[in-house]
Amino acid sequence: MYNLRRRDTARADAAASATSRTTLYAYARDRLRLKVARVKKVQFTAILFLCMGILVFQCAQCVRKLLAFKTGTADKYSHVSSAAFPDLTLCPPYPYRDDRLEYHGVSK
Repeated sequence: MYNLRRRDTARADAAASATSRTTLYAYARDRLRLKVARVKKVQFTAILFLCMGILVFQCAQCVRKLLAFKTGTADKYSHVSSAAFPDLTLCPPYPYRDDRLEYHGVSK
């Protein structure tokens, strides 16, 4: 149990009531600090376990994708009339390198 009186015997009995009020205040303040510290510790632990769980889940998903050996590319052919026309097309000013085209047998 928390000591409600100070052990300082030099104080007078008249100051004892003020001391007990101050000490009671200190007791309440200390109890509140302990509760806040406990809540912070619980919050930290909960957030830590939540983040660790998310990390483990994400790592498991990455490993599952890696072990699935699915193809990385796919081809889809559709007729020009059914393909959507892009709203904006960006083309480089020199899209082809002439020397590479000639190397692969494409003439100018």
